[in-house]
Amino acid sequence: METIWISLHHEYSTWPWFSRVGQSIDHLEMNEQPWRVWNWGDAEFWAVADISWFCAVEASNLLRDALAGYQDQYQRWNQYNEAINQDLDRILETTVVPAIPISLQPRALHWIRALLRGASMELAYADLSPVRQATEVVDWFRRGYFPCGWIAGAETGFPAHSQLLVF
Repeated sequence: METIWISLHHEYSTWPWFSRVGQSIDHLEMNEQPWRVWNWGDAEFWAVADISWFCAVEASNLLRDALAGYQDQYQRWNQYNEAINQDLDRILETTVVPAIPISLQPRALHWIRALLRGASMELAYADLSPVRQATEVVDWFRRGYFPCGWIAGAETGFPAHSQLLVF
């Protein structure tokens, strides 16, 4: 099985996980900044919020929709998902969880896993799909922040009328 995501997973161990939560975002102009939360309690609230999970599922659906014309390759989805999850178990245990200064509830940890898995799946299908929704969100982890949720005004508002929340 192809393991194109292994290099990305190796990078995870080098990232400054959560080292800039609550700090200013200097790499974006003010009008390009995401919405912010300012404490772990609010970050956890949004990481388990139904609207955040709805948007995460819709991000995954963007990739699935892009693969509609590639049935042979799409058939590998479950294999990829299983292999990625096995690797993410180790990453979460050894790299991510030790960097979190509080004990997050399991659903909040599932949120982090879902984002990392989404970016891995986008990479697995990068030659067939331009979708990089999860990859763009995961980049916030690389910068030391916690992309903890999304706000969308309506179910039809993702991604065009949604806003990422970052701690």
